[in-house]
Amino acid sequence: MRLYRVISESEFRDLHRCNRFRAISGTLTSKWFAESLDDCAEWGQWFTRVSGVPHVIFIEIELSADLANQFITTPKRDNIGPARCATLEQLKGVKWKKVER
Repeated sequence: MRLYRVISESEFRDLHRCNRFRAISGTLTSKWFAESLDDCAEWGQWFTRVSGVPHVIFIEIELSADLANQFITTPKRDNIGPARCATLEQLKGVKWKKVER
């Protein structure tokens, strides 16, 4: 299963440097992921509007359905679309990559 997340440049730098998801200043200890890149892009627009961050980065993770089904799910987060929330522990060892939107 593929999931998508929009992040700030500072979170991306930390993810790239450490190669794992962490709670850095201004982020949560759990991470929300969209089930589609289109929904992720909509969250990106919302994020830039609300936070004032001028540039966001999109990442993709690919994981087993068994692991993804352990995440908290919601059918319409922020009135946008389905999303899944994972703890940092659940994300240990999950591979990610930057995707263009």
